[in-house]
Amino acid sequence: MLVPENYSLGDLHRVIQRLFGWSDEHLHVFRVGKRRFSDPFRPLEECGDEDLCRLNRVLPAPRSVLRYTYDLGDCWEHEILLERVVADELAAPICVDGRGDNPIEDYNPEYPEELMPFDRDAINRALARPTLAGEGDDE
Repeated sequence: MLVPENYSLGDLHRVIQRLFGWSDEHLHVFRVGKRRFSDPFRPLEECGDEDLCRLNRVLPAPRSVLRYTYDLGDCWEHEILLERVVADELAAPICVDGRGDNPIEDYNPEYPEELMPFDRDAINRALARPTLAGEGDDE
């Protein structure tokens, strides 16, 4: 995944939601070392505002790691590793590779859902929609 370096953690949350085809129905938290960040409109104790924290601050150099937990009940844990910084300016995030099926956001064995296989082109179309940055601000 290529993401603009000036994106906020809130923007990254929205990218992850689109990447997995999730609908943002659960709380989430980012962790960088001992610092935690969450949605300012659904605040969690001892968490900073994710919309005020930029990626280039929390992932300052290659091999920097950020942790993201979605759905604090089921605890979908993600480790985000900055592999490299590219010189090109990006207008929007771009999915460059992936594999496997998307995890189902709220799996219920009584009402099974069909898994969605990885589709880079569909993900990039979703990421290119203009409402990604600041999505949900007008709700």
